[in-house]
Amino acid sequence: MPSPPAVRLTFDRITDEILDSLAQRFREPNAIPLDLIMDCIIEQMPLYPFRIILKEVRKTLHWGYYFSFYAEGNQMSNIINQMGLQAFEYLCRRDRAAFTEQLSACYCHILTFVRNFMTGCGLPEASDIAAPDMSFIRLYI
Repeated sequence: MPSPPAVRLTFDRITDEILDSLAQRFREPNAIPLDLIMDCIIEQMPLYPFRIILKEVRKTLHWGYYFSFYAEGNQMSNIINQMGLQAFEYLCRRDRAAFTEQLSACYCHILTFVRNFMTGCGLPEASDIAAPDMSFIRLYI
């Protein structure tokens, strides 16, 4: 999950030109807003070790993306894509707190969805997957 410190370090580095590029990329077939936003955050991360950590976390959550995106059918109408587009709207408004909270909510949704999906498929150990408490995340925004 992109932590509030990651957003804190990259938010002001995201220019209007980058926002325009993101908006264009959202229009591409099979575009995944959350994935594109994470690409942007990783590209703008000034600290190399933190960039590597974000890339690894992203790889770990890849299956969460998969289950989240394809379980509900039409890609652009599913919850996680709508949440990603809402995060982008906050980014365009330059609302750092709302952007950070919305990104965190996206990852909490993915973790919860995957946990419930795996538990429902008969993997009781999946119930140990914990999504961060949003009230805890708000303390660090």
